[in-house]
Amino acid sequence: MAKSRKEKPKQGPPVAFRPGPELEHLVAEFASNRGLGVNDAYKHLAALAVVGLDGGYYDLLARQAARLTGPNAFVRAVVHIHTALAAAARIDPQYAREPARMRLVIRTVLDQLPGADERVLTEVAGALLVRLGVQGGSSPAGDREAEDEEPVQPTADREKVRVVRED
Repeated sequence: MAKSRKEKPKQGPPVAFRPGPELEHLVAEFASNRGLGVNDAYKHLAALAVVGLDGGYYDLLARQAARLTGPNAFVRAVVHIHTALAAAARIDPQYAREPARMRLVIRTVLDQLPGADERVLTEVAGALLVRLGVQGGSSPAGDREAEDEEPVQPTADREKVRVVRED
């Protein structure tokens, strides 16, 4: 009597490809620098690439994934960021472009890490900003602070009001 399958497997069959010596060397170096196995490095880099992020985001998202439980924590962290980016871009198209996109990723990860060492996270986020070419002393978690913006104007009702131009 054969067993019937009550539910589908949670994971599909393994994906196999031959990376070639150049890619194999690059990924092996990436894995070694971060204390990962080569297969995990391929999986993590593939997850980043599929959602349009690059290896520069790895260290920040790895910190978020370290706080998650269960299997595929890094991939789930990437999916979380991808969802946040997609939702933000629907509301305001600026989030589909750098540097607003990068700042949203940083802010989203920092929001998911309550109680984390702010100094370390700010250092990681700052390194990401530099690596991705955002210059200046703006806050890594900033949103529109570094962009052209009207100055804050005092009002009778509130001390400060941010004036946002709709283009």
